[in-house]
Amino acid sequence: MSEYLIDSNGSKVEFHYEDAKASETLLFLPGSYANKAAWKGIAKALKIPCNKVFTSLRGYGNTEETRSVNDYKIDHQLEIIRTISKKLSSNFHIVGHSMGGLVGFAAVFSGEFPIKSIITFEGNPPWVLDTSKYKETLNKTLKMATYFQKAVIEDKKDSAKIIIDFYGGDGTFSSFPEKLQDFCRANAHVNLLDWLPIIRSDPPKFERSLFKASLNEMPVKLVVGQNANFLIKDINNELCLLFKKHVEQEIKGAGHFLISTHPKDCANAIDEFIISQRIEND
Repeated sequence: MSEYLIDSNGSKVEFHYEDAKASETLLFLPGSYANKAAWKGIAKALKIPCNKVFTSLRGYGNTEETRSVNDYKIDHQLEIIRTISKKLSSNFHIVGHSMGGLVGFAAVFSGEFPIKSIITFEGNPPWVLDTSKYKETLNKTLKMATYFQKAVIEDKKDSAKIIIDFYGGDGTFSSFPEKLQDFCRANAHVNLLDWLPIIRSDPPKFERSLFKASLNEMPVKLVVGQNANFLIKDINNELCLLFKKHVEQEIKGAGHFLISTHPKDCANAIDEFIISQRIEND
């Protein structure tokens, strides 16, 4: 079933629901420069019976942009989950890639939603990094993001290449099919809104007791590619230290865009984790 939902602000939220009459529901959150099609290979390779929900983040796919350069708070993204959660009226697992993982963790830390677990593929919530301990990582990331911002403002044709190659390594953007390159070029201005919390040192804030409860209680699986960049490695190392109920996995030969390049490995990672949660809860 493909449609869209209307959020509390009257904006469209992409909503594609595949009902398997199963006990488990997975909400898939793609990253920047992506839409629900990013999960096609993984959805096909999953073995466990599950209901699947696909959406897109603000400004991508069929989810309307509600942010601006003056209002880019995480609640704009959380409203997507809020709207879908009301529609489902049941608990669910979050599966997020990159920025989708960032939004997924924000949903977990908010304590607002009936989330059973979260599985991320190179999820990257930078606010978990201590500014002193990870000073070099954050400075290098900020330098890149500021360069990207300048390129977008100046309407440079391949400004998206800066971000894609930052995560995937030199030459990644050029290796994309031309159609995908064009999609990335057209959405660079949207991606800039994703980066403004870092550029302006304005991370999301969470109520401390809810944040702490999440770290102690939420089952988490952290999947990264063997060739993950320094920012992803540092963030996921810190997430491993923070979450009490975490499992980590590295996909051999994979980089940041592993959900597209290694869909079967990623699907297996999801299957194994959901099955392990069932066993633990029985």
